[in-house]
Amino acid sequence: MLKKSKFSVVDDIGSVYIGENRVFRVINPCAEKSVKKLICSGLIEELARQNLFPKTWLSDEKIDGNRLVLEHEKAGVITYPFEWSPEMMRRAALCVLKIIKISNEYGYELKDAHPYNILFCGCNPMWVDFGSIIPKKYENNPVALEQFFSSIYLPLKLYEAGLHSVYKKMWRVKGAGIPIEEYLLFKYSVLRILGINKLQFIVHAWFFLKRYLGYRSTNNLQLSKKKKIFLKLWTFLNLDIFFSNQKYVVEKIIWKVKKLQLTAKTAWSEYHKHSGLVLNDGQVILSERFNKILQIIDKLQPSTVTELAANQGVLSNEIAKRKYVKNVICTDYDEASIDRFMIHFGSNNKKIIPAVIDFMRCFHNDICEPPQNRLKSELVIALAVTHHLILTQKYELNFIFERIFSFGEKYVITEFMPLGLWNGKFSPEIPIWYTQEWFEGNLKNQCKIIESTQYEKNRILYVCRKLGVKSVM
Repeated sequence: MLKKSKFSVVDDIGSVYIGENRVFRVINPCAEKSVKKLICSGLIEELARQNLFPKTWLSDEKIDGNRLVLEHEKAGVITYPFEWSPEMMRRAALCVLKIIKISNEYGYELKDAHPYNILFCGCNPMWVDFGSIIPKKYENNPVALEQFFSSIYLPLKLYEAGLHSVYKKMWRVKGAGIPIEEYLLFKYSVLRILGINKLQFIVHAWFFLKRYLGYRSTNNLQLSKKKKIFLKLWTFLNLDIFFSNQKYVVEKIIWKVKKLQLTAKTAWSEYHKHSGLVLNDGQVILSERFNKILQIIDKLQPSTVTELAANQGVLSNEIAKRKYVKNVICTDYDEASIDRFMIHFGSNNKKIIPAVIDFMRCFHNDICEPPQNRLKSELVIALAVTHHLILTQKYELNFIFERIFSFGEKYVITEFMPLGLWNGKFSPEIPIWYTQEWFEGNLKNQCKIIESTQYEKNRILYVCRKLGVKSVM
């Protein structure tokens, strides 16, 4: 059964309907001529060839009596901008810029650059809003750049500056990043003399002048004294690229995006060096622990896997190599760990879907499905995490299990750390109630334990089957 997309509410081209394995775009009669012209231009075919846009074709389906219906290749698991790491957002930014560049060669451009118009197919970002591709309006001023800067580029600049917490909250409510005038207030404190309202007026006036009064490349313009002062101010604010011709603008922004220093060191960003060594060339030396877990997964043979608290995704990457696995969802609440996953394993990997989520406090807004619905798999894995949630964050064990099991359809693999927060040398005092019997008793409220193994001093592995599911072991 087809269901209208919640995001398809402001598209003047038509409406999007989503089925189990298909996506249709019902074209409004008034837009049929322009849509056919775009399809015949070869642009969509070229973008699809470069994995920047889903494969698209004319459909024989008749929906709501419309004569023209497009069908798009359907993306798999959906993640949203507030679940992307900085490196994922960088790749999304490059996707947008490449589309603008290629579209210009065909006489088209993007009318917006909203990150909610991007979906990750595995680790590869793709633009999915057909209606945003319009005939090019201005020779030297890409229409989408203002929104690109506020929605994607400037949030990355804030992360580069160390405002990591601000970055994480950027797309949660309105999903529009940060207004340019607010970024300028942050970077140049002297501008606070003007106040936010005056600065907002100046920014909007500048884009109006650039777009409608014919500002072109400064190389061939005789500028008045006032205009030269205005240009010097904009150059000082690092927004001088708006004066350049369109091809140069896009090339320069691509260079700026690639140059961003997004690497951050966190408490967990190097954790997998203790459980699976990630080498500089992307190769991995697996620990005995991971090999044991992989043997268990080979017995279960799930088609889909979600790993919670996956760190750099060493285990997720190995699971994705199994032929019986359709996709692996690799999640961690630490964005620096997911960034390292993207750098080591994220090149053209179509089977692994990365996401930055805290599975204990899952965020979603009115139009986004909860992550438990989108990121659920046959098997959910949560290793070496319950002891931190219990002893450090003080969560109740039953609530932890409820959260973990909400991501699994059939099986769960988890661990109990009998020595608690033991680091290999010493451990803080363990509460008297923190025992293996207590852990197993609470676990049995959610599932049937089908295997348990203590393979390290401080690790007991549990393989569990949800109640009502037949075992394959």
